[in-house]
Amino acid sequence: GLTTVTFAGNSQLTSIGDYAFWDSGLTTIIVEDPVMLSNQNLAPYRSKLHCYRTVTFMNGGDEVESQTVDYGTSVNPPTLTRTGYTISGWLLNGQPYPLDTLVTENMTLTADWEINHYTVTFVYNNGTANSQQTADWYTTVSQPAEDPTKTGHNFTGWYANETCTTPYDFSTPITDDISIYAGWSKKSYTVTFNTDSDTVINSQTVFYEEHATRPTDPEKDGHTFNGWYKDSAFSTAFDFNTDVITDNMTIYAKWGINSYEVRFNPDNGTATIVCSVVYDHTIDDIPANPEKTGYTFAGWYDENGDEFVATTHITDNVNLIAHWTINVYTVTFDPDNNESTMARDVEYDHVIDDIPADP
Repeated sequence: GLTTVTFAGNSQLTSIGDYAFWDSGLTTIIVEDPVMLSNQNLAPYRSKLHCYRTVTFMNGGDEVESQTVDYGTSVNPPTLTRTGYTISGWLLNGQPYPLDTLVTENMTLTADWEINHYTVTFVYNNGTANSQQTADWYTTVSQPAEDPTKTGHNFTGWYANETCTTPYDFSTPITDDISIYAGWSKKSYTVTFNTDSDTVINSQTVFYEEHATRPTDPEKDGHTFNGWYKDSAFSTAFDFNTDVITDNMTIYAKWGINSYEVRFNPDNGTATIVCSVVYDHTIDDIPANPEKTGYTFAGWYDENGDEFVATTHITDNVNLIAHWTINVYTVTFDPDNNESTMARDVEYDHVIDDIPADP
């Protein structure tokens, strides 16, 4: 029997009774668009009718999918992906098509794509704020016009990884959010040691904010080493454990001049006189010549038997002893008998060996 009835575009259908399908074997009534659209009396029956629309989905010039959609319902577009792009919607005849619009006609929808935008962050690693560039998918970014700076460091270029082992190639297309890292190497500085003596200490090469190595203490005749200083005026000591190098610099040796004792032993029973003299100076206050009964002072002499003079520059402790010349006295013998007198010379505290014969 008859199961399907079709009302063509020129049909005069005005209504469909509630019992159209009752006990008749009829299963399908097809109403074409002109009939449905021209007669609003059919609106209550649309849910009972097989009224379809065809929606074709295009991606560029390629058909992706074709859907048969019930009249008066909305579309459910396919899920599309495209590398480097995000679908922003669908276009109908070049205009945005709201997806909640109810379908009343056959139509073709075209995917509307928007290219992805990515953020490229330049990480300076120097305490200043990072900078950013925005790049479209598969385009490139430009290297910053000026190289960054960092105290005590040399800029070594831009790198693709945080540890700065892989240089970044600025011809690489951007396909995601990325960071590009500034690479740095520490500057090296020369540390010079001014010993102010005959001791020569080689200069040292030290990297920024690292420590110099303390050298062996220098030596200087007549002086005691009193440490290393940052300035020639010796106002600030240099500490090799805590002070770090941030520029070329000279470290200065400080010296204390030695003082020496000059001991004057008068060898006359009186106390030794001690004078203090700084290195390579003369004695300003040489003791007065001592006295010794029966002797004449003959000068000061050192332990080597050399005479000490006032212009001698002192370079060590010195022991001096007074030298004495024994006095010689004349003993005159007058015989008182008209004979000539006789004389004998005798050293102090000695006896006459050849007393004249009795007159």
